[in-house]
Amino acid sequence: MKRAKLLTAFLIVSAMLLAGIAVMIIKNAPSSGSLKYGIFSNIEDLSFFEEYTVANEAPKSDPLANNFAIKESRARVVDVDGAKCAVTAYVFETTSDAAEYYKKASNRTKLNDGANGSASAGGLFGEAKYVTMNDGNVLVITGKSIKDISKVLDKFFEAVPNALTPFINN
Repeated sequence: MKRAKLLTAFLIVSAMLLAGIAVMIIKNAPSSGSLKYGIFSNIEDLSFFEEYTVANEAPKSDPLANNFAIKESRARVVDVDGAKCAVTAYVFETTSDAAEYYKKASNRTKLNDGANGSASAGGLFGEAKYVTMNDGNVLVITGKSIKDISKVLDKFFEAVPNALTPFINN
């Protein structure tokens, strides 16, 4: 009797674990092609998102950015074809500040020469995050899934194709 209860509990836990893994895979699978990396060359490129901005909704504040000298920033919540994400762009005073911020925001310890990009799925209940850096510019996009972030980026790269340029040779 005791053995049957243990086996039942084990089967239930295993089924829940497998269901969680399946949901995570489905939730975070990019929709079309692979995730592309890109970044704005001029912060004004982000004006593209104005038509997709969700009224009366601001992105969460970014405590990581408080420790750095930032020349200019833009932040907004956007909804692109049902994909709702927070888009934040920073232009740092120095490239070294941008690099330090990028490392903290992306959980990276080393940087490549030139452009850098990172994406994390966020797990079953976490938030997906996309961070790119080139020179003193950093782009951060967060959303429910990599699929949502991909949708937002695909629209942005369609409108601003030069955003892909820094990553072509990396």
